[in-house]
Order: sequence, then structure tokens, then C-alpha cells
Amino acid sequence: MILLYERYPVNIGLSVIAIVYAAITFVFAFNVSRLAQNSLRLKLHNESLIEHLQAAKSRVEIALERAERANAAKTTFLSHMSHELRTPLNAILGFAEIIRDQIMGVRADNRYQEYAANIHTSGAHLLTLVNDILDLGRVEAGRTDLKETQFGVREFICDTLRFVMPQASRKRLELRVESGAELQLFADCRAVRQILVNLLSNAIKFTPDGGCISVRAELTPSHELCLSVFDNGAGIHYDDLRIVLESFGQGRHEIAKSEERGIGLGLPIAKGLAEAHGAAFHLESQLGVGTCVRVVFPATRARVLAQIASKAS
Repeated sequence: MILLYERYPVNIGLSVIAIVYAAITFVFAFNVSRLAQNSLRLKLHNESLIEHLQAAKSRVEIALERAERANAAKTTFLSHMSHELRTPLNAILGFAEIIRDQIMGVRADNRYQEYAANIHTSGAHLLTLVNDILDLGRVEAGRTDLKETQFGVREFICDTLRFVMPQASRKRLELRVESGAELQLFADCRAVRQILVNLLSNAIKFTPDGGCISVRAELTPSHELCLSVFDNGAGIHYDDLRIVLESFGQGRHEIAKSEERGIGLGLPIAKGLAEAHGAAFHLESQLGVGTCVRVVFPATRARVLAQIASKAS
């Protein structure tokens, strides 16, 4: 700019050139800055797109893995159901034919009574399978209708133990109840009974002779009601913990006899019924040590007789 005040025209020309150069430099710098900003925005957009694509890819992979597990579970289910249905049906037909045709003679009443008892046992087994499948269908479809009432937890547990006492007695298992008499639960009694029976049946199947199974009911520090079933049985392999909670999923075990293992519906049904009550379902197990299943009902469903009495007064 100083050149503009000089007396020589050449200086004026140089000044004009300097001004033009500065303007061109400014415009160039502005364009470069805008290009850099656009490039940065494009880079950020591309990175965001890549993240979304990676997230979508992960979701697809998870969905594919679930679909593969579901397909494998379906195949396992069909193979198990083929065996589970054919075995009692063959027994029913075989024993019924013996009685119908009086193969053992017209006076073999004792033998026929024994065969009739076998037919009844096989029919009861079939009914259990059908009920489990229907219950699972209702749970998975979200059509579990809860008929909620308030009941005493300890009395309820002791009453439920009678359903599994014969199986436990055959294996000489000790059944323990740890619950305060004042605990009350507001829930569907039939559904909670099925949860507990399923958990106890599993514990009995996979606990060796002479073992111990405990049922505990207690309030958590946040006033939720925790219903737990402990056993000192075979336990579940860490890699199988997720599998056993899926429909028709079964872990690796050698304790239970093949005819006692079932088709892998007990835990999924129990979990579904617990979640229908808004309860959390926790499964913990250590191979060779035992298994613990906790069903934690929300505080809104837990009651204590002392609290109820104080409110009434």
C-alpha cells in the first residue's frame, strides 16, 4: 500500500498487482477453506454411514444367528418330539392290544391292571407334553391372562412341593423351604405354581441321588420379592446357559436319564411366565457345583403381613 504514495507510475502498477494478488489469494484461501470444510463434512458423513452400516451388519448377523439357532432348535424339537410322542403312543397301543385281545388269558387280572396303569402313565406323559407346548405357545404369543390374587408365600411353597415330592423321594433328595410366614405375593397363583414346579422338576432331574434342593423366598433391599431355587446337582456348562433358556434348548448333562430329560420347555415357560408378571429371571450355574434360579418380582407385588396390618389399623 505504501507504493500508492510513490511518484512513479511503476509503483502504482505494482500496487495494483499486489492488491489483485491479495484478492486472488483471499478468494483462493476462502475456496480452499470451504473445500476443506466440505471434505470434513463428507468424511464425517461417510464415517457415520460406515457406523450405521456396521451396526446394520451386526443386527443382520445377530438375526441370522438367531434364525440359525431357531432352525437348529426346530430340528432338535422335531427329533425329540418324534421320540417323545412315539414312545408313549407305542406303549399305549401295545398294552391296549394285549388287554383287548386278552393275550395273557382271561384270568390275568393283575397283569391287565398293571398294563392299564402303564397306559395311564403314558397318557399322562403325553398330556404333559401337549400342555407344555400349548403353554409355550401362549407365552410366546403374549396371550398369558393373569388372574391375580394375594397369597402367603411360605404356605404356597409348601403346598407346591407336594407336586414334586414323589420324584424327589425316589432319588432320596432333601427339599428345604426358607421363607418367612409374613411374606405375601400379589400374582397369578397358578402361573407362579407352574414356574416353581418347572424349576423344581429341573432341579430334581439334574441332582444326583441324596442331593439337596432349597426353595427360598425373601425381600431384597429394594423391597422386591425374590423366589429362588438352589440345588447341588450337575450344574450347567457356561456355554449352555443361553441355550437352556431358549425354546427346546437343552444343555449337556449326564445325570438325568434319557427318559427324564424332556424336550427343553421347562425353563423357557418359567421365564415367560415370570416376565408376564414383570419379574426378572436370573439363571446362575457352575458345572459340578449346582444351579440357582432367581425370580425377582417387583416391589409392587410384594407384601408383608406386618405392613398390611399397620395400614389396616
